[in-house]
Amino acid sequence: MARYSHQDKIFKVVTFLRGLQHPAIQQALDRHGFDQEDFDRGWGLMDAASGRSFAFVKPTAQRNLLHDVIPELDRWENTNFDVADAALRRTHPEVHAELFRNLGKTSGPEVLVSVSTFVSRYEALAARTDDPAKAAVALLHKRGVTADSVAGVKALLHKARNIQSADLPAPDPEKVRQMEQAVEDMWAWYQDWAQIARVALPNKRLRIHLGISSASPTAPAEPEAPAAE
Repeated sequence: MARYSHQDKIFKVVTFLRGLQHPAIQQALDRHGFDQEDFDRGWGLMDAASGRSFAFVKPTAQRNLLHDVIPELDRWENTNFDVADAALRRTHPEVHAELFRNLGKTSGPEVLVSVSTFVSRYEALAARTDDPAKAAVALLHKRGVTADSVAGVKALLHKARNIQSADLPAPDPEKVRQMEQAVEDMWAWYQDWAQIARVALPNKRLRIHLGISSASPTAPAEPEAPAAE
């Protein structure tokens, strides 16, 4: 026995409802009591089954806050990497080599890695007590790459790492139940009138117009009560 999805059922009912506007079909079904009230009920049941009667729910997911943080990190990197590079490259080449080993400016999400690496190396450098390290840190401070500046960008990194995607709201069980019931009601209406139409319409072309017969002469007859989904 055929099994139809909810979408299949809605498509069949829409085809049936549109076909009911054919004058010859209306005349044939009129003898079985089909009237405007039945027609309107069919469209109403189809609307409910398709979800049209449910209010639109606005998405609750927050926009990706990384889109705000990454440009700030990128701006910090572009300024402070260049300043630190220029300040240390000639005056403190050994410290420069440690700070910028395999490290360069990046863009996009990669700044999370490059800036984090710079911050870790700067903090290690600032914690040292040897004269070359102290002199390099003092020069960086003078050029504007300060402990406060590094602490500020470190806070941005922490913010970026703790941004969580908003959870998608769970489906409302009551709305799911109502939708299931709406589809069931629509399908019951369709099955009743499709069965009557098969009897009332000996003309196969009219049954094809309603979607209750196949145009193919070799296709098997459609069951009058297809199984539920």
